[in-house]
Amino acid sequence: MTDLLEDMGHRIWAATNGQTGVELVVTAQPHVILCDLGLPPMSGVDVCRHIRALPLETRPTIVALSGWGREDDRRRTTDAGFDHHLVKPVGAVELDQLLSSINPQ
Repeated sequence: MTDLLEDMGHRIWAATNGQTGVELVVTAQPHVILCDLGLPPMSGVDVCRHIRALPLETRPTIVALSGWGREDDRRRTTDAGFDHHLVKPVGAVELDQLLSSINPQ
């Protein structure tokens, strides 16, 4: 995924777990966050809630990227503060269309 995004011209920061991801958001201040839901030990839903509670200058767009796509899963991500929910596998065209529709604030 990081290679694909870099090939599309995006600058990437990657984290291997939820806590590192939250810390990275504070330092990198990204416009868009792609977050898996099945992260150890902090779930992606918890990551999103933590990010939404941060006093950031700019509110990032947070996209759930998961193999879980039932209606209940989508409701949980919306309730947690995600802006979008993509179900794996996500194609390059679908991802590019979504990212192109998001304007940095």
